[in-house]
Amino acid sequence: MPGNAGHDERTYTMTPGEFTEPRLLTPRLLSINQMGAIKELTKRLHTAGRIEDALAFFQAVLEREYMLNAAPEKGVVFPHARGYAVNSLSFAVGLSAEGVPWGNQKGDRAHVIFLLAVPLSEAQRYLNLLSRLSRFVQDESQLSAFRECTQPEQMLAVLDSLP
Repeated sequence: MPGNAGHDERTYTMTPGEFTEPRLLTPRLLSINQMGAIKELTKRLHTAGRIEDALAFFQAVLEREYMLNAAPEKGVVFPHARGYAVNSLSFAVGLSAEGVPWGNQKGDRAHVIFLLAVPLSEAQRYLNLLSRLSRFVQDESQLSAFRECTQPEQMLAVLDSLP
């Protein structure tokens, strides 16, 4: 596991921050639509070496999103793709103060977009990570603090502090 060298596997607790890095964290997304936001975050994952084939990953995420068309919960969405083009379980995050239109319902907007890259061999760790991120979304004070971050390092500090 990344970041747990020297830890006893039975007592080690991962933090979501272990699966990202500052260059994957965007405090102000430039994109104003769903496709653009996914593309923007996909580029970051590719540049960081977390995915091999940006186009295949991008297409897989779009296909899944358009099939599910899930509405944001508390302004947060978790688009993702699983596959061989993914080098390591990781995620990029983008924040949008204005919100990015997301889902079928007019007016639904995503203010926090977690784009997850999931290797086929990492299903259990992915579920654990998603569970941690879901608990984070339910904590109004932590989510609010995260949305107010203006620097990638601030975003990472919030993610690293999650219980």
